[in-house]
Amino acid sequence: MGEGGERRSPPSPNILLSLSKKFLIWLIFIAIAYTCAVLSGRSSRKMGLQKYVGRLKELKRLHRRHSAFWVGLYGSLWVGAMEFWATREGLD
Repeated sequence: MGEGGERRSPPSPNILLSLSKKFLIWLIFIAIAYTCAVLSGRSSRKMGLQKYVGRLKELKRLHRRHSAFWVGLYGSLWVGAMEFWATREGLD
């Protein structure tokens, strides 16, 4: 019951439809972003950048430290930072 003992009416179907459309749009957006990051990470792995971006497997570790998703998200930032600091060293 609402304030003052009043009964609330259920939300209209239009509101529920609007909310479900918004949810679906966000879900598709997140799925596309995830897919782009994974594909970028896989292409970085094929180019051989993962050796530099993510640590190689450690001796006792069974799986890679970073996934293709992580490399896709942060790999380009890591490469950009390495290029930046490489040019900074030349200025000293």
